[in-house]
Amino acid sequence: MSKYRTRYEKLLGELPESNDAGEVSIICPFHEDHKRSASVNLKTGLFYCMACEASHNFPTFRKSYTTDHDPPDEVVPPDNGKSIPNQSIRDMHFALLENQNLLDRLRDERGLSTDTIRKYQIGFHARTRRVAIPIRDQKGVARNVRLYSFTDKGQQKMLSWQQGYGTARLWPLETFDEADYVFLCEGEMDRLVLADRGLNAVTSTGGARTWKSDWSKQFEELKVYIVYDVDQAGDDGARKAAHSIVEHAKQVRVVRLGLGDGEDITNYFVDYGYS
Repeated sequence: MSKYRTRYEKLLGELPESNDAGEVSIICPFHEDHKRSASVNLKTGLFYCMACEASHNFPTFRKSYTTDHDPPDEVVPPDNGKSIPNQSIRDMHFALLENQNLLDRLRDERGLSTDTIRKYQIGFHARTRRVAIPIRDQKGVARNVRLYSFTDKGQQKMLSWQQGYGTARLWPLETFDEADYVFLCEGEMDRLVLADRGLNAVTSTGGARTWKSDWSKQFEELKVYIVYDVDQAGDDGARKAAHSIVEHAKQVRVVRLGLGDGEDITNYFVDYGYS
């Protein structure tokens, strides 16, 4: 099954068989259509309607479609309407940009450039003195903010925004839009260091051992490289994810990268200087 068939069927339901060119004729979802005026090329992911002239690749199709349609349950977990105001995200982001010491620390210890910090609106949460990482759904709504502490002395390294905002999810979903491969890593900070280096990567926001079987469908026909932390939780989580994903992906590999006990992908880039 092609990756674009899988992705379009998650939104539209089962599609008919394609012709030799990979095209299927469908009812256009963007106007009142009774004649299958639209077509999707399942080889290229391109959508075009001859009636209303709507034209999309898959990412723009999904964005336009989900504006007017409820996303499927397996893609977005229930959020009970909870979200974080954009103004709060901006305020925390500007607070970080004004904190040169923290910017330097994120660069030197976590391998994050200012460009990446700006792209993902990473911020500083003054009350908890933690780095704030907005977790957005595929519509761009901030459903959670993960709060990272540089020190784990007597406190949990990562917290959610508030009680009720911590629904585990894959983040960020847009990574899957045009990817042929993806790195699955353990934690938001590791995901950011991979993205900073131009690599397609996602993480669970629920910790190493959290994996939901529905997530595995996102990896259809992809090459998947699992780079969890080198510890017992990471080993357990990597095996659990790999066992589930292998039914869908083109290839699944659990990668150690020669790291020592307790190390992670950030050590690989920041401490050992690999690129």
